This record gives sequence, structure tokens and C-alpha cells, in this order.
Amino acid sequence: MRDQWKLWKEEIFNYLSEELSSGFPWQYLDEFLEKADRSNNLLRFDHETVILNDLVLPNASIIKAPSRIEGLGYIGENSVVGPYAYLRGGFLLGDNVRIGTTELKHSIILSHSNAAHFSFIGDSVVGRHCNFGAGTKTGNLRLDEKLINIWIEGQKYETRTKKLGVIMEDNVKTGCNVVINPGSYIIEGTRILPNNTWPERYK
Repeated sequence: MRDQWKLWKEEIFNYLSEELSSGFPWQYLDEFLEKADRSNNLLRFDHETVILNDLVLPNASIIKAPSRIEGLGYIGENSVVGPYAYLRGGFLLGDNVRIGTTELKHSIILSHSNAAHFSFIGDSVVGRHCNFGAGTKTGNLRLDEKLINIWIEGQKYETRTKKLGVIMEDNVKTGCNVVINPGSYIIEGTRILPNNTWPERYK
């Protein structure tokens, strides 16, 4: 297990008060939802909840209007969501996270990370201190709809899922209008220049 994965699990434990047993980050998404359903720490929204007035949460986070949220979610301390955010499919936002005019689906965004401008993040795990430049999009489904494999430092892992966006280690930054292919793994400290596709050659 990579050191960052251990730190991520510790952070998620602080939010859920329950430890994740999964070995790989792409497995955290489904296990998080299973545990989230039993947690008293999570916000619960009706199937179609539209925020029409700014909503200040007890932990000093705020959901700015208008925004739309569906299903289970956790929003950490001092985080800001919206305006014009769309969160669905189960989500976890750590402390000091900024989600602006962005669609977020079935994803975990850990502390001090931002997607403030016109992004789509789907079926992804994003580490700490990451920033999505305006217009950055994560693909989460192959065009041929085959199961997604993920490559980490030359080693292939079978995820056994058709839906997987990006696993992004800490301190990654993307420029404007970056497209991230399904099943991408981006190592700590990577910088992706504007108007690029990651990876350049898709496997």
C-alpha cells in the first residue's frame, strides 16, 4: 500500500468514525457509501434537493445558492460548495474544500482541494491540496464500455468496474481545459499544462 493511501484512509476515518478495509483507492468509493449509510456524521438530502438560499452548516461550511445535491454526502469544516454546483451519487468533501460551478458524482475530495470552475469529476478519489483548473473534466467510462484497468508506475491493476475517473495523489494541479481519461492514476506533485489530455496515449 502506498503511503498516501494510508493517510487518505486516516482522513476518511476522521470523517466517518469507521475504518475502511479496502486496499485500493478505487474501492474506497463503494465502501465509503456502505459505511456512510450507517454514519451519523453525514448530510442526507432528498432525491432532488435544490438549494435556493445560502445554507450555512454547523461546521462553518456553506452551500451557496443555487445548487443541487442528491443523496448521501459529507462536507467537512470550512468548505464552500456552489453556487451552481451539482453533487450526486454519494460524495465526501474534506475540510477546506472548494467546489464551485462543478458537477461532482460518486467521488471523494480530500482536504484543501479545489474544483472551483466548470469541472466534471466522476467516480474519482482526489488527494489533498489538489487544484482543478477551469474546464478540467474527468472521463469515467471507456468509449467501448469495457472494464477499466489502472496503471500505477508500470503495473496494471484490474478494477473490475466500468466506471472510474481519476485517482489523484496529493498536490496535483491541472491547467485550464484538461481532459483526464478514465482510470488515470496521477502521482504526487504532477502539473498538467492547459489544453492537454492525460494520459496522452490511452491504454
